[in-house]
Amino acid sequence: MVVRGLDASNLPRCSAWRATGTNRYRDLAMLSLRMVDETMTQMPHLCCGLSGCAEILLDAHRVIDDAGFEDRAKQLAATVELIGVSDANEGLTWRHVEEGIARTPTADLMIGSGGLVHLFARLEYPDLLTSLPLGLAV
Repeated sequence: MVVRGLDASNLPRCSAWRATGTNRYRDLAMLSLRMVDETMTQMPHLCCGLSGCAEILLDAHRVIDDAGFEDRAKQLAATVELIGVSDANEGLTWRHVEEGIARTPTADLMIGSGGLVHLFARLEYPDLLTSLPLGLAV
């Protein structure tokens, strides 16, 4: 998964660093992970957005046990919650915004509420949900 230049394939490098102690793997992964704030869009969704970056930071926290990544992921999740649209009938929703497409809620995993719900569930139940099922070996 690529999130605006933040390549999730760097997370296995964190695992390689932890397993081998080779700083080269850690340095490569940390370089990419530091780019989160510079590369993400202000959209809430999983693809190229705030929740996608938060998911990657949670994976980094899980793999290399750096609480700073978890803290930043929680900050991003709080921002996602703040930009949700509150509606008395629908609860909190996020509208997919793209040029030429109506601003409507969608349950889509990558650009809709499905990915956002996964992030919030993962933060609430970290022992039950560890990562998106994307086939990444982290």
